[in-house]
Amino acid sequence: MEYHHTINVLLSRLTEPQRRWYVATLAQGPHALSLYQLVRITGLDRNTIRRGCRDVADGCADVPQGRQRRPGGGQPTAEKKIPPSKP
Repeated sequence: MEYHHTINVLLSRLTEPQRRWYVATLAQGPHALSLYQLVRITGLDRNTIRRGCRDVADGCADVPQGRQRRPGGGQPTAEKKIPPSKP
């Protein structure tokens, strides 16, 4: 249980992509935790962990440096709705 706590403390201090990559490294190797175990320990979605595994396998080549998300990610910018002023 202390190991699980340590994993979650570290995850809380990482950015979104760093969390994916760290958990992906935990899913690899001869003594790796299973995907199911990692989902239960970290609370990350299994597809997020799989995406991290793909990123790490590709050497994080697609990941833009200096950004957390790829361009176009996230919600579109909202426009302010200001009623026209009356003369």
